[in-house]
Formats: sequence, structure tokens, C-alpha cells
Amino acid sequence: MAAKNSNPDGLPDGVSYKVPLELPTDLAIDLHAFCEAHFGSAKQRVIRDALRRFIDEEIKSNQGPRERFNELKRSLERSQQPSIRVVRAQGQNLGPVDSTE
Repeated sequence: MAAKNSNPDGLPDGVSYKVPLELPTDLAIDLHAFCEAHFGSAKQRVIRDALRRFIDEEIKSNQGPRERFNELKRSLERSQQPSIRVVRAQGQNLGPVDSTE
């Protein structure tokens, strides 16, 4: 059965949509200038796009981390799947059933 989590975002424990980010001054200036030069692009979008490209490239070019990454990602995705309850016709609840079976 998928483990229940206490994360209020519905994500697996230890995973968050919000990531604290402290940039060195030079990178913060570059980010601001880059966003302004791109017609006021949102900093959040630029960071998301850059992070997506970085992760994809690293995983594509590094076999060892790629295997571990895929294993961890599958595990996290499975823990996010809701349990399915099987109910008899009379309405008697049989309890949770692992949705991955």
C-alpha cells in the first residue's frame, strides 16, 4: 500500500513545491537583467525552465545518477497515488487497496 504522508501540499513527505533560494549578488543581478531583457519574464518561470533543462541534461548524460534518479522518481510518484477503497454491493467497506497492484 502507498504510504500516507502528512505533507499539506499532497506531495510525498520531504518534497515541496517551495524551495528556498538564496542567490549570490552577481547571479541575482543576472537573473533580474535577463528577465527584464526578455520582456519582463517572470523570474520563477526562468528558474523553472533552467532547472528543467539542467536536470534533463544531467540525467541524459550520466548513467549512474540517471538510474538512481529514475528509481527515486518512481518511488515518489507511487507514494503520491491515492489508495483505492473497494466497497461491496451492500456498502461494506473492505479497506484500502494499493492502486499499483
